[in-house]
Amino acid sequence: MQLLNNCIFGNQLDIYKVTNNLKHNGYSIPVPLIMEFLESFDDENQFIWFDNGTFLWEYFYEKVRQKEFNDLPSRLTSTFFFDKIESCKYYITNHCNGIGQTKNVEILETEKLFKGDMNIMDTIENSISRDELINVIRKYWKGEKSDNPIMETVFQGKFQFIN
Repeated sequence: MQLLNNCIFGNQLDIYKVTNNLKHNGYSIPVPLIMEFLESFDDENQFIWFDNGTFLWEYFYEKVRQKEFNDLPSRLTSTFFFDKIESCKYYITNHCNGIGQTKNVEILETEKLFKGDMNIMDTIENSISRDELINVIRKYWKGEKSDNPIMETVFQGKFQFIN
């Protein structure tokens, strides 16, 4: 807390003073935005994986979606499907500590659907600058693909599991 307090000037947190990463020099985050991010966690949605950026990236993905791609489904309130079993297994291995199983689903009713390349998020470096991060996130929401895409379907609607 003392480190953070020493990095706050007015209503801004100087990111470079926190990280000492030259890519962050000259960038700051409004303190109310940090507070909004931290207060978004509760007993059900706990803040646990900050070290690998997962929750932080999801927060920024949602902010960019709301501002620029509001017609697309929110990742925070969607179910994720995969067209390929290999992609589903990749997700289970890399995002669920190997805990999970594959299931087939039948789509009954689609409210919103988006196909994006999960690999875009998975290859974000923790040392990325805010502007670079926003540009990477835009690529995801535009439906662009990486060299090795792992396609996920962000789905809102009704479905059922099938054999």
